[in-house]
Amino acid sequence: MKYLDNNNSVKKYQHFDNNSVDSLAVSRQRLSLFSLPQKKRFANFSIKTISTDITYTHSKCNFNNDYNARIKDSDDTILLIFGLKGYSSFYFLNNTHNYIVRPGDVWLIRSDNENLYRLTPANQENEMLVIKYKASRLKEAIADSDGDNILIGKTTRLGRQASFKHNLSELLDNLLDTPGNRLAAESEALALLARWI
Repeated sequence: MKYLDNNNSVKKYQHFDNNSVDSLAVSRQRLSLFSLPQKKRFANFSIKTISTDITYTHSKCNFNNDYNARIKDSDDTILLIFGLKGYSSFYFLNNTHNYIVRPGDVWLIRSDNENLYRLTPANQENEMLVIKYKASRLKEAIADSDGDNILIGKTTRLGRQASFKHNLSELLDNLLDTPGNRLAAESEALALLARWI
């Protein structure tokens, strides 16, 4: 992961490779917890590996300055994004559009092996859940269905729900500590995608 810190319009890169993330993280098998170094406020991340094809990141942030994260995945990836508090915008460098994720919003973004950027404005509490699926896994699952066209476009706003954090609790509260819990989490992650498409 590579994070870009935008401070007073002077851009400085902070690089986080696997080793530096591991040094920040408290790992419990499939769960990693880490905080980005910030002088004030907070930037906390919980990353869970549900399976080899599905992971999620639950972030809670409040930055002193606008903060840009550059997200680069090694595989073509589909992101299902739930805005829970505050707002962030996502964008690709070769695209002039910003996709703003507000509380209650649900977005589907395909990275297609490109750098995806997330801009989180300063001085606001932000909470978001991002579920990542390998595109190859979804292609197999929906190859014979009408939903196949969700993999064609880059970005789609799927809908909005006033309050739905309780609908995500089954996934967020799962410790992934037993085979049954891991299977339940994978099932719930796929069910969430199916529900929203």
